[in-house]
Amino acid sequence: MHAVLSAGEAAGTRAFYVHPGDLSWWLFYTESTTPLSERVWIWQVDGSVIGWTLFSLEEGVFDLFVDPAWLDRPEYVEMHAASSEEMAAQVRARGDHRVSVMWISDDDDARRALLADQGFQRAVAADDLDLVCLRQALTGERPPVALPTGSVVREVFGEGDLEARARPQAAAFKTRLAWPDYLARFRRLMQSPVYAGAHDTGLILADGTFAAVTIWWVDAVNRVGHFEPVATHPDLQRRGYGRLLLQVCLERMSAAGLTQATVCTGAHSADNIAFYRACGFEITHRLGGYVRALEPVSSPAR
Repeated sequence: MHAVLSAGEAAGTRAFYVHPGDLSWWLFYTESTTPLSERVWIWQVDGSVIGWTLFSLEEGVFDLFVDPAWLDRPEYVEMHAASSEEMAAQVRARGDHRVSVMWISDDDDARRALLADQGFQRAVAADDLDLVCLRQALTGERPPVALPTGSVVREVFGEGDLEARARPQAAAFKTRLAWPDYLARFRRLMQSPVYAGAHDTGLILADGTFAAVTIWWVDAVNRVGHFEPVATHPDLQRRGYGRLLLQVCLERMSAAGLTQATVCTGAHSADNIAFYRACGFEITHRLGGYVRALEPVSSPAR
């Protein structure tokens, strides 16, 4: 599945491909108790994976990504239609009436035409499905980072760090989960097979408080690092902690041989966009969400 995304990034088509780290985050940082085998379809030809669909029932969203060599083929249209119908069936079964897709580049005329043909319309701002992706090159020397006295930027966390590590993220994203449930969710990520390759990183103040946290992920094929998530505790925002954390992480990405870094955020999140620009990022992709309203299923006549 990761290979499909790396191939898409390398191809440089108008279709947008999320970073492999996004997929790892989606699969293992989740509230869903549905087995992966029921949440993911793998598309294969002669034993080779050519694409995949991830179904997120809680949000009524499906994500379909295929090897770029298949984007212009009729089979892709069929995969898209089948994925849409499967998501619609799951959504209807829980009493909802809308299917959504995200990550559609404003430059991807072919995908937008396909969506229109299959009954999708561009989401409105209130749906909160639009995103921007920002990027920066990791070339050249970077200025030294001066941390607050006694502070450290550290990676690799275990059970003993769980509550302190999870707290700023839960607060920043205003989780609706009860604290024990949120800890259980983060623990599942830490115990998952992807966590060993995740650079889970925190800026820890002299008193042991985790002020800001992030995970940076690596696409080794394209030498691209990606931030997901990024969070500063609300009580400690606007003190420069988030920016310092990202600066250190960008240095570490460069030292690891990566040449570019990316991050995505809501298209209407002016504060977030300004923050990432202050960290050296610039918008490279504007990404739309699309929705398909489902007709109510008629009851059989008696």
